[in-house]
Amino acid sequence: MAELSSAVSSFLMSEPKRNRMIFVRRYWYYDSIESISEAFGISSGTAGSILFRMRKRLKKYLQKEGYDL
Repeated sequence: MAELSSAVSSFLMSEPKRNRMIFVRRYWYYDSIESISEAFGISSGTAGSILFRMRKRLKKYLQKEGYDL
């Protein structure tokens, strides 16, 4: 489990700061898309798109690291 956590952390550190902050607010603090979009001054659609694309990149990254998803 620590290895997976380390891999996710490595992925997040490779992302731009804003994307990283959006991801953490959504999946660590369970903030709503609406509150995230309000906090970052972006539309809900933009916040959702950022998260969708990050999930796709994270999946690809984890597969490259040898995790079977």
